[in-house]
Amino acid sequence: MKNSLVEILDNIEVLVYVADLKTYEILYVNEYTRRSFGDIKGKICWQSLQVGQNGPCSFCTNDKIVTAEGKPTGVYHWEFQNTISGKWFDIRDTAIDWEDGRTVRLEVATDITERKKTEEALKFRSGITEQLNASVITTGLDLKITWVNQAFSSLYGYSADEVIGQTPDFLNSDPLSEKIQSDIYLTVSSGGIWTGEAINRRKDGTTFLCELDIFPLKNDSGNIFAYAGHQSDITDRKQAEKDLIKKQYDLTKAQEMGSIGTWELDLLKNQLIWTDQNYRNFGVPIGTPLTYEIFLGCVHPDDRDYVHTQWSAALNGKPYDIEHRLIVDGKVRWVREKADVEFDENRKAIKAIGFTQDITEHKKAEDKLRESETFIRTVLNNLPIGIAVNSVDPNVTFDYMNNNFPMCYRTTKEKLAEPDAFWDSVYEDPKFRKEMKKRVLDDCSSGDPERMYWVDVPIARKGEETAFITARNIPIPDKHLMISTVWDVTKRKQVEQALEHLNDKLKQKNKELEQLVSITSHDLRTPLVNIAGYSKEITKSLKEVAFILQNAEDLTVAKEKVSLIVESDIAESESYISKNIFKMENLLSALLNLSRLGQQELKKEKLNMNNMMADIAKLMTYQVANIDTKLELSELPFCVGDAIQINQLFSNLIGNALKYLDSERSGVIKVSGRKEHNHSVYCVEDNGIGIAPEHQEKIFEIFYQLEPSKVNGEGLGLSIARKVVNSHGGKIWVESELCKGSKFFVSLPED
Repeated sequence: MKNSLVEILDNIEVLVYVADLKTYEILYVNEYTRRSFGDIKGKICWQSLQVGQNGPCSFCTNDKIVTAEGKPTGVYHWEFQNTISGKWFDIRDTAIDWEDGRTVRLEVATDITERKKTEEALKFRSGITEQLNASVITTGLDLKITWVNQAFSSLYGYSADEVIGQTPDFLNSDPLSEKIQSDIYLTVSSGGIWTGEAINRRKDGTTFLCELDIFPLKNDSGNIFAYAGHQSDITDRKQAEKDLIKKQYDLTKAQEMGSIGTWELDLLKNQLIWTDQNYRNFGVPIGTPLTYEIFLGCVHPDDRDYVHTQWSAALNGKPYDIEHRLIVDGKVRWVREKADVEFDENRKAIKAIGFTQDITEHKKAEDKLRESETFIRTVLNNLPIGIAVNSVDPNVTFDYMNNNFPMCYRTTKEKLAEPDAFWDSVYEDPKFRKEMKKRVLDDCSSGDPERMYWVDVPIARKGEETAFITARNIPIPDKHLMISTVWDVTKRKQVEQALEHLNDKLKQKNKELEQLVSITSHDLRTPLVNIAGYSKEITKSLKEVAFILQNAEDLTVAKEKVSLIVESDIAESESYISKNIFKMENLLSALLNLSRLGQQELKKEKLNMNNMMADIAKLMTYQVANIDTKLELSELPFCVGDAIQINQLFSNLIGNALKYLDSERSGVIKVSGRKEHNHSVYCVEDNGIGIAPEHQEKIFEIFYQLEPSKVNGEGLGLSIARKVVNSHGGKIWVESELCKGSKFFVSLPED
């Protein structure tokens, strides 16, 4: 993957390099950079990429792409003219993590020199819009001034009185050459008009470029009786002409540099005129006579129909601004053409003027950019996390999202594309949706990165397993946009929950083990002590019998004594030993049943609890009737579980209710149920003796009994009940008051 990325970067006509933010060492350059600046990897960027630098560049962007704490701020976009090549670049800088862990600057720069050099084509001016009043003087044949107009006084600063009687040559800054004076005399004396230029001086000493028209004045006989001349200050005009020439030169150079050629088409004569640059754009020798058909022949064969169709539409008033291909010297070139069409009073097209710009390099850059975008999108769409660019102000509107973004939120791109549809599409529960919307909007408006991080957010859907996500928003500088990232943490959450469940089970097992150790050391120890004690009594009695038999003088008397010991002392001890053995057998049997309960594989199925309760009630009919008790069953919701264990669970609960009824009043046992948070909750309620608060947790312990002297059993019923409920992922608890009764609640999964 790394080699593929390097190959891609080496084949794009874009400058790419990576430099250390602290040392300014260049860590990577692509092929384009090497061609432009040489192999500068390992060198210092401000020494290798610029000239005249004695240290880091004043325009360096390092402080703009990371915060003071060194955290990336995003992409910084700017333009700059390189001091070595003189080229202009469109630059995007950003801070990234390098392969060795340090933060570096990634710079991607595109050459925009041609765009910078392209200038707007100068508009032709139709004529001079200002009228100047010319200065006029007359002289006699002796060349002395006889009259001047007001414009003369305004131009030179002399009054008429100051100049009349003088010859005009005093106005010249430098004397006219003899050749010019001779030329003036010969032209004017022969009746012609002499036109020329001279540098004249005003009264205040300033000079200006003057255009002169000198001509004779004739009487009715045709004889010359005087001379006249008008003068105009053409300094500004001459400067304008120079400026125009320079602008025309600049325009020509700009057209060459920007590959922009202009053209004009006389539609009535089918005569096409191109500038030199336009000839170059089309690869046609300069000066070749042109027609529309010749132009169309230069167009790429696959584009001719398109160009002709667009031009035909332009002749009917449609805009003409198109891009198409040419074949120039056997190679494909791209151009952009734009034109304005002139129509006569009958809306007939008579003339068109336009430009053609070579955009081949631009097209190549677009192709490279498109390839780069495709590559980036492919990478983003294959990331295991969701990424989006969106606004939060406060409506959530997406500019971009990769494929994983809606999948993490358990929705679709189509649903999220609707304005501000995010909240309704993601959070199904209205209350939780409102809470999350307020929380996220408050966190985003704070601008605090630590707050814009949301961990283990549940995504709940009715009838589906709850998913969990973790999300983070990163503001984009100078834009009302966020980069939103999200990743699915459901599996991690499930593992955590499973571990938590296993820990709970382990705690319960440890508690049961502690209870078992306590029972083993107490409940089993007591009968063993009793057996040991009575065994000693039997041993004592047997020793006494042996003594009697060994020392007997009268067998009849000895027999009577032995019979008394055997039938009384030994029989009594044997009876106590048998009772304690029976008690131990019961305790061991109960422990074995309890241990087997945890080892049995659950056969879960959907259970009709109404049918199950009816069966349990039927089995207890005799017992219920015998103790003046009513068993009332309400409509019960379904649940999922092992039928045998759930039957045992409720049989134990109803059996306990029958055992602990209050003898002072008729018994009532009610069984009811309801649905709550994807669980079915059942209640077995009685009006019995009740349970004191200090016993309400202990009754679920192994062998714990409220009234062991009054009630038969080993005290395992509620221990078994809790074990069954826990193995089904449920919960059991009790609410009770002394002398009023008890309510045992059981919560089991609905599905």
